[in-house]
Amino acid sequence: LGYPAIAVLLALGVVEYDPKLAEYLSGFAWKDINQKFKNDFVKTQDFIDEQLVARYGVDLDEFHRTLEALLERINGLDLEKLPGGKRPPAGY
Repeated sequence: LGYPAIAVLLALGVVEYDPKLAEYLSGFAWKDINQKFKNDFVKTQDFIDEQLVARYGVDLDEFHRTLEALLERINGLDLEKLPGGKRPPAGY
């Protein structure tokens, strides 16, 4: 699933989560950060991890375990992607 679908699942309460996770991960210019590191997502994650420790004193091991558990719960929903629709005209 993409980020928007995951956000909907969380917002609707389909998957429970600690709201602190959203607080910690909000406010980052994700696209800019990814571009800064030329879409090297390991470098992006390292940068974000450093920021989380500096801003919030996050225990990274605990944080990553919590995120992994959240993803496991989402994967456990056994959701399927909807069939593709028609693409809009090229002018849009």
